[in-house]
Amino acid sequence: MMTRIDPKNTPAILIGASEFDFANEDFQNLPNVKTNLLRLRHLLIDVVHLDKNKIYLMLDRDNSSKITSEIIKILPNASDTIIVYYAGHGVIHQKKLYLATKKTRFNKPQRTGAIESNDLVSLVIEETKAKNLIFIIDSCFSARAKEGVDSKGKQVFFITAAPSTQAAKDESPENANYTAFTHELLLILKQGIENAGDILTFQNIANHLIKQLKDKGLPEPQLSTHGSPDELGICKNQAYQHDPADQDLQPIQSAKYTNQISEITESVENFFLFAQQNKFQDALGNGRRLAEAICKRVLFVKKCKLNQLVTYKSSCHASPVEIKIDGVNYKFSINKNRDNPDYHFLMLEDLIQEIQAFIPQDGVAAIRFLQQQGNPAAHSSGGHRQFTEADFLFCQPRVESLVHWLFRIFFNTPLPNAIQDALNNTLKKLKTFQPLASVIKTKATQKLFENQLLYFTPAEENMMQQMRERLAHQHHVLLLGDPATGKSMMAFEMATQLKEKGYQSYYCSLASADKSLKDDIDALLDHKVLFIIDDCHLDVDTATALCFAFHKIPNMTAALLFISRNISKNLQQSVQFEWFNLFDELKAETFQTESHHLETKVRGIIAKYHAYYQRQKNDCQYVVGDEAVIMANIRKSLVTLSYYLDLWKAEPVLSDISETRVLETVYEKYFLALNEQQIYCLLQYACLYFFEVEFESLPNQKVEKYEEVTKLLAENGIILEARKQFYSFYHSDFADLLLRAYEAYEERRFQRKYKTFDHFLWVQIKKYLLSFVADYGYPDNVHAILRNIAGSQKAFLLLEKRVADDELKALIVEFYAEKTDWLTLLEFVGVLSKNTPTFFNEYFEKLFNKDEYFKKVFLLSENSFWLYVNILIELQKNKVAYSAFLDYWEEREQTLIEHAGIGFIGDGLRNLQFYISQDKAKQLYDYFDNAFFIPKIQEANLQSIGSALNELNQV
Repeated sequence: MMTRIDPKNTPAILIGASEFDFANEDFQNLPNVKTNLLRLRHLLIDVVHLDKNKIYLMLDRDNSSKITSEIIKILPNASDTIIVYYAGHGVIHQKKLYLATKKTRFNKPQRTGAIESNDLVSLVIEETKAKNLIFIIDSCFSARAKEGVDSKGKQVFFITAAPSTQAAKDESPENANYTAFTHELLLILKQGIENAGDILTFQNIANHLIKQLKDKGLPEPQLSTHGSPDELGICKNQAYQHDPADQDLQPIQSAKYTNQISEITESVENFFLFAQQNKFQDALGNGRRLAEAICKRVLFVKKCKLNQLVTYKSSCHASPVEIKIDGVNYKFSINKNRDNPDYHFLMLEDLIQEIQAFIPQDGVAAIRFLQQQGNPAAHSSGGHRQFTEADFLFCQPRVESLVHWLFRIFFNTPLPNAIQDALNNTLKKLKTFQPLASVIKTKATQKLFENQLLYFTPAEENMMQQMRERLAHQHHVLLLGDPATGKSMMAFEMATQLKEKGYQSYYCSLASADKSLKDDIDALLDHKVLFIIDDCHLDVDTATALCFAFHKIPNMTAALLFISRNISKNLQQSVQFEWFNLFDELKAETFQTESHHLETKVRGIIAKYHAYYQRQKNDCQYVVGDEAVIMANIRKSLVTLSYYLDLWKAEPVLSDISETRVLETVYEKYFLALNEQQIYCLLQYACLYFFEVEFESLPNQKVEKYEEVTKLLAENGIILEARKQFYSFYHSDFADLLLRAYEAYEERRFQRKYKTFDHFLWVQIKKYLLSFVADYGYPDNVHAILRNIAGSQKAFLLLEKRVADDELKALIVEFYAEKTDWLTLLEFVGVLSKNTPTFFNEYFEKLFNKDEYFKKVFLLSENSFWLYVNILIELQKNKVAYSAFLDYWEEREQTLIEHAGIGFIGDGLRNLQFYISQDKAKQLYDYFDNAFFIPKIQEANLQSIGSALNELNQV
């Protein structure tokens, strides 16, 4: 009879030797051993369900005494099973196998800290009370470890990487990050074994290991047992699938009832969410899933009960059939061959036949319509037709009528709130803003709301109350704060509270927005709607334009909440609106999250998690420990704090969790399972989002399929699809954490190749940019990269490196030469003149000579004169650049003024007088008479006239 190991009472000792003090003389280093241990630990937790606290990593210990002293402390605590794993070099000396440690010498292993394998095995057998002992040895000649073993009546099992006279393979041909033997073992744990039952025994695992490696021409693993390996269950088989047609022949164990109401709700929400994102194929697919979920729910209510297994004969089809409903697992199957029973899943076409008697005729018609529209294969084009907005709009009333019928008539209950919210959000079709409910899901914050894990300090609670009042009356509020301090969460919480007052909330990040935000707000200006405009620091011009357009509009009902990081004064000024500064205009409506409150906030969040974990595990005691250590570890980032809190579930003391442990966890989770191509893409993407730059997929090369790799990273949730063809991470601090984890666990390679973190950032961003040259010339985010690096306090010399690089100069010029958006061009000029005046003239001259549109923009835009003066002010620090620029443009100053707005003329002349030359300013002013200024004043905005006339009077 099979007995499964008890995960709670099974420690695992993972020993690895990857680096050696005498690597140049004796052994080569084995970097794959480190990844072996980290990945095996991860799968022992996730698949075998061992306790994290009972997995002991002993990597690169100096000698055998350090290892055995640790093992002796562990062995008495094992009561069921113990697993001992070693990966490293195996050395034969006097017919004995020695397992190398960090200080081992090849010719004298017995005197230089190596572990004699027989001593290790005997120690474990003699000192533990465990019933089952499993030894896994991945080294050359490893089969010698199983020779001459006295099991002392215990069940002892060995699986080794190679025969006693043969070397093991230190690199898997399929994944160079692991050794061959361990890679195959990891695959078995992760993917399971076909046709091996629902539980994998030690015998299953050993047999499959031997077969796979032997078939690949690799060293053949060796099995040795003292006991019954076929009766020792290790873990669930990930490849095992129940056959629904055999449910009546098998006992149903631990089956889970699926909440169909939840599935219906999710399908409705996703139907509208994907349409908001213009993903009509996905929207209609969810419409089809909704139709199927409704049919199943109706059939279940009419024919079955929870926890019952019902079979009945049906005559609703062309010929009689049998329907089986599993009320435990919520599964539906059909048998169309009564002479030779053969059950299959009940598909939607057959479901429709079954429910026609219970659903009104127009409801059945709606279900049939959703079935056809939501299934690409149903189209005559063979499934290649792309669904459009028209298809969605045609299906929308069918979805609405179905859910209304299901809840209000069939169940006789009100619509669930989530469904009502989804329907309400379709009252207006927005181009850019998304319903906040869908954003909360995509931003991985749902858990925080559902489990009441959000915490706000008393100062923040008071601030939110004031902001709610200001939003209701002044309709504009600006929320400022440092990164990863909870600004967005405060906004989401306020939106939840405002919902009680009838407000719907929509969200948009300026990291990914197009220029149609104004149209969205215009459409709902007279509705009780809260528009949350996040990441304003990334696009001050767009944020300023929105504030200017809707500032002090009478009888306005909608409210605008702007969110921005703290940025320096010179970055707050819009290129487009010289006289209107968002940060100055909303000074009275500005709220600042204070960094000195962060410690209080962290303490409150920890208390929330402490209570949450205690509710889940009453028998565990969670201790906070030293708060000062915790604050130092999280680096003022709530994103980083979340990883410490996640590890706290399995660690007794929060402050004992080190940064090394967190980085190890991040590396294990996000890098170990990836291949070279995936890591290549991920590093470049993370470096871009370190500066909050969204990115398109790297283009495919001759061999490398980077576009498929990028989709896979998105499917695995590592990156997010921000908008069409562009991706992001959920936070720039997460991208930073990924990069720090990579730096820590590839330390030697990292230092040798890049020297500094800044150089690493530069290399990755440059690689990304140049990868587009051959096929596309440049990526579409060139401007975002330049702008965001210029606005970042983390960039140092990165911007200057970029514009100075000869390989990138042509790419940058080509990008801007093809731009027809005047605001983008002027932003580029502003960024260059302020941040890299040394290279400004070179770029400006190339663009001005190469591109007629750029020339027209700079000569004829109403703010060009103001920008020209500001460029002169910036270039004064560089005499060569200043003289070159002035020589070319001085004769065009009058042309610039002729096309300038009155506000830009006044401010430009005043700046020229104050910073450059009073005489020059007066000379330019005198050139124009009053007749020139009158139409300028008539065309101007009232807000700018007074200020402009005052400036002109000063001149």
